[in-house]
Amino acid sequence: MSINIGLSGLRATSEQINTISHNIANVDTIGYKSSRTEFQDVYAPQFGGGEMGGVEVSDIRQNFIGGATVNTGRNGDLAINGEGFFMVESNAQQMYTRNGVFNLDAEATWYLLTAIS
Repeated sequence: MSINIGLSGLRATSEQINTISHNIANVDTIGYKSSRTEFQDVYAPQFGGGEMGGVEVSDIRQNFIGGATVNTGRNGDLAINGEGFFMVESNAQQMYTRNGVFNLDAEATWYLLTAIS
């Protein structure tokens, strides 16, 4: 049983390292929102828990705190101060983003310059 507790900690830490590596890899990505890993205890069966005790990842949450606003000098660049998202449409599908780098096409329609999936 004690080896299972240790393994649960290693699995949970592995997921946390994966989340951290995504944050580092996207540090220069416009509009990227970092994430954090949250953990929860798993109680042993004799205390009303599952098959084994230990720890597991309960959630991976995105950080929606706004970043620094920088004046780019471009008329098509927008920023959101506070909460909210830009609603954009791509292939008839509505999507939401905080990336405010927009351009005007030949038909005078605004579009998002760089898409974030």
